Amino acid sequence: MRLDITKLKIAMIRKKINQNKLAEESGVNKTTISLLMTGKQRGSVQTWEKLAKVLNVKVFDLTEAEESECENESN
Repeated sequence: MRLDITKLKIAMIRKKINQNKLAEESGVNKTTISLLMTGKQRGSVQTWEKLAKVLNVKVFDLTEAEESECENESN
């Protein structure tokens, strides 16, 4: 499982929140959020949970299934 940057950005737009405010409200470092959003860092599930809570979504809503997971589900 990995963070889907597009889904994160959409959730931020819907919540009308920028990276600085997301960092402030989630307690996640601004640099970490920037690295997540540029794909330079994957982050932990705990970090994703903090972001999801602020954005009023489930962690699953911010992630994408990896190909191997999709293949296993279809078998």
